[in-house]
Amino acid sequence: MANEVKDVNPKEKMWLVRSATKVIGPYNLEDIVQLLVFNQISFVDEIRRPKSRWNYIREYPYLTETVKAKRELLTHKKKKTSPITS
Repeated sequence: MANEVKDVNPKEKMWLVRSATKVIGPYNLEDIVQLLVFNQISFVDEIRRPKSRWNYIREYPYLTETVKAKRELLTHKKKKTSPITS
């Protein structure tokens, strides 16, 4: 079953990230999206809220869809601003 975060305030710093052997945070959802977009954490890392279990980031559709959209936007901007070579 997919995890949902729709009921969570995206600005509330309540998420911990477990990446390899270290735990970092707390972050808000916007921070986690940015970390994913810039490959500072990955979808195989785990996150949790207070009083919850660790779950893989990839199990949160909100995060995967948001990151995909932001990466596409960045790619589009890079193509738009890259110099033309002949």
